[in-house]
Amino acid sequence: MAEEAVKPAPPFQVHIVTPYELFFDGDAEMLIVTGTDGEFGIMAGHTPSVVALAPGESRLLVDGQWRVSATSNGYAEIDRDHVTLVTTSAEWPESIDVARAQRALDRATERIHDPATAPEEVERSKVGVKRAQARLHVASEHDAKEKDGGRTRT
Repeated sequence: MAEEAVKPAPPFQVHIVTPYELFFDGDAEMLIVTGTDGEFGIMAGHTPSVVALAPGESRLLVDGQWRVSATSNGYAEIDRDHVTLVTTSAEWPESIDVARAQRALDRATERIHDPATAPEEVERSKVGVKRAQARLHVASEHDAKEKDGGRTRT
């Protein structure tokens, strides 16, 4: 049987919004985000839905190239031809202050393990740990890609 050429996925509109900015506004062939139930992918024609986001990595396939960002809590409103991500924060890897993210991870971890920390603060600190870990992961992937001449998966 002859191999058929793989057609690129049709693009759909993606808006990533934070309280501070319109982080991304453009077309993508695919979007992979971290939801509260794990990672999931979105392509054009996806079933309309609303999904809760958790801190993690978000990946956009734009013109055949992956763009990675660290995103925080929020939600994704998915329609057949567009997706809006509303998130507390979004950062491209080159914008992440690694030292600051490491300090945030250390502080949040200390609060979780401190017996004097109130239960509601422990829960907020757990989210802080996930957010800091996501930021550090995205930044380290970017650094590895830069050192590898762009060959590392993002």
